Amino acid sequence: METNNKSKRHAREYRQFIRAAADVAGTSYPVKIVDGGQVPSFEGDGCHYETRGGERISHPGAYKKKGFSNMVYVSSSLRVQVGAAWLAARSITAEMVA
Repeated sequence: METNNKSKRHAREYRQFIRAAADVAGTSYPVKIVDGGQVPSFEGDGCHYETRGGERISHPGAYKKKGFSNMVYVSSSLRVQVGAAWLAARSITAEMVA
């Protein structure tokens, strides 16, 4: 049990290290490992509303209609992406981050 807690603590520290390298230290964005040597980068879009046709709505409160709404909520896709080779160069494996 203690070993499992230790590995979770170390994984959290590795994720914090990766987020700091992507200039988003102190956040809890998920870390996604991709192929290649990509340096840590902050990517994705924040949550927002769109029309059913796909147009982004800047002020959703102004477009509400009682009983009918053309708005669709789009959840956030913000994440930190890092290449597996970048991790390997620092002796970090994907299992250590998970």
